[in-house]
Amino acid sequence: MNLLQLIRSFTRTAEAGSIAGGARVLGISAAAVGQNIARLEAHLGVRLFNRSPRALALTDAGARYLQQVAHIETDLAR
Repeated sequence: MNLLQLIRSFTRTAEAGSIAGGARVLGISAAAVGQNIARLEAHLGVRLFNRSPRALALTDAGARYLQQVAHIETDLAR
């Protein structure tokens, strides 16, 4: 499991507001992004998004986690 890839899928999805939008930004399939998010949720033991057929919203835990990891890619690029 590549934790950075899972985090990247999570952050791009949160920024885009949809799994399909996150997938477009990353250049991978929506199914792959969905699987990455599911793996990250299982790894963390928390649900990061509330999903419905028409909406995707961060949970409270998801919003906190986004704040914690949003800087990782920037820090690694230095």
